[in-house]
Amino acid sequence: AGIARQARADGGYARVALAGAWWCPFDGRVDPGQVMGFVEETMEAGPNELSITDVIGHAQPWEVRSLLTKICDKYPGVVSAHFHDTQALGLSNAVAALEAGVRIFDS
Repeated sequence: AGIARQARADGGYARVALAGAWWCPFDGRVDPGQVMGFVEETMEAGPNELSITDVIGHAQPWEVRSLLTKICDKYPGVVSAHFHDTQALGLSNAVAALEAGVRIFDS
């Protein structure tokens, strides 16, 4: 959060990524409440963009839609998403994110 705050203060673009927002390769399913806590803490620093990622490609479209709707409703216009196609759900998850309000994607 401190780096994002400093980047903004210096006129830079601050993009923060929350990796493994749905599934952790070590601990399994990630609690959406915990993710929202991280999101809220991160957004206090005022980044230009917040990337929510599924780095191991295990998220299901219904999980993506649910979490990203909550985040986009609270922080519209700054949320981006990143998905992997490990289980052939990358495109379906991108569509779910789009339906939830995400308009920025990276690959």
